[in-house]
Amino acid sequence: MYNVTLDGHLIGTTKLEHGDPTMGAAHGTVILAGVISGYQFFRDYCVANKIHLYTNDAEDRLITTACIPNLKVHLPETVKFTDDACAYIEGMDSDAFYINIQGVININF
Repeated sequence: MYNVTLDGHLIGTTKLEHGDPTMGAAHGTVILAGVISGYQFFRDYCVANKIHLYTNDAEDRLITTACIPNLKVHLPETVKFTDDACAYIEGMDSDAFYINIQGVININF
């Protein structure tokens, strides 16, 4: 299980169920901790930090973000492996949220 942090604060966990090490890519479902609405949480963060939203559907509470620079994934006891990678979120409140990472250099997942 990997920790998912945003601005250094734990916001959830992921197993990174899928990936392609040759492409430097990994993705998986995010289990959010202490977040009532993932849509509202990520929308508010992205708007405040001027991060582009590719999808922002308030009615369906569906979101797809651009790269979030301070969104990191790491094992609890080790250094982050997303420091040089781009991580973004997609999902909706009524289903699930997924983290997608591109440009993973240290592929030990």
